[in-house]
Amino acid sequence: MKRLYIHIPFCASKCGYCAFYSIPAAGGEIIEKYLRRLCRELEKKSRTCGELESVYVGGGTPSFLAAEDIERIFTALKANFSLSNNCEISIECNPETLNDEKISVLSRSVNRVSFGVQSFNERFRKILGRKGSPENLYTALELFRKNGLENFSCDLIHGIPGQTTEDYAGDLEKFLQFNCKHLSSYSLTFEEASRMSKENIITPDPETEMEMWRKNDEILSIAKIKRYEVSNFAAEGSECVHNLEIWFGDRYLGIGPSASSFDGKNRWTEKAGLEEWLNEEEPDRDIIPAERRAAEILAFGLRTLKPWTNEKFRERSGFYFQQWEKALCELEREGLITMSNGLLESTMKGLIFWNNIAEKIIN
Repeated sequence: MKRLYIHIPFCASKCGYCAFYSIPAAGGEIIEKYLRRLCRELEKKSRTCGELESVYVGGGTPSFLAAEDIERIFTALKANFSLSNNCEISIECNPETLNDEKISVLSRSVNRVSFGVQSFNERFRKILGRKGSPENLYTALELFRKNGLENFSCDLIHGIPGQTTEDYAGDLEKFLQFNCKHLSSYSLTFEEASRMSKENIITPDPETEMEMWRKNDEILSIAKIKRYEVSNFAAEGSECVHNLEIWFGDRYLGIGPSASSFDGKNRWTEKAGLEEWLNEEEPDRDIIPAERRAAEILAFGLRTLKPWTNEKFRERSGFYFQQWEKALCELEREGLITMSNGLLESTMKGLIFWNNIAEKIIN
């Protein structure tokens, strides 16, 4: 394994759409218990990894932690793991949880920051349950840049109740003002465990949502920021290496409650409850036949506009993609993928209807 994910489950408050495992407004005692186990896990699990090529710290809101706690995690990481010279180290932050001390620690510890903005519009931030003001992003970016860090991503959500295509276009224009090189743009979905799933909320119709999806390409292309995955856009060379390689079936280790791991054959997920994780209960294991796992790897790589080669697919799965020739030929006839010169890749239509690709390949 050469990729590491660390899940920090704490946040200031729970957003209405969020179904990720998180603990809002946790006290110092529970955070200390988490940090002690996390540091033990970093020491114990490091032997299962080779030299790390990427690290991703997500949540929750990792920047909710105090500066000294953040530094403690990265000290333990670097004490126990070997990091490649160009290792991508990402962390998720909410601008309103940052201060000078945290930014100083992060600037020494990471080389990529992903900001959870979701919307610059106060009306839609309130609907989503976002705290703070997007104006905090100005301050955070300025301080990071003064500390020598320039690699930033932002998250936006479209399809918010009451949102029009023009509203979302305004968010995209605002994003471009910050000179960030990466954007993750997600359609609002109501996971079963989220608060908003229990409310009678009317979201924009599918046609409007599709207009917003396409608006990303129209506006971002002005700044030479291009779609490279269903929901992700980047300037050339600014793609998220960690996520891109995992979409292509690379192995990864996950540490923390609810974190998943994949060893190339089997996947397992740590218990989501913090108490269960602190008590070291056994993770839930997803063990399936090798051919079905390979089908998953093939389909998830097709979430991107980067092509599969047979060599890379063989390396990641143990199979050649001709194993699914019948399904792939049907998908090509439908205009969802192309196959030529040994390359297999999705079309833009294929990204829109990626669920159809996955269903045909995996089933």
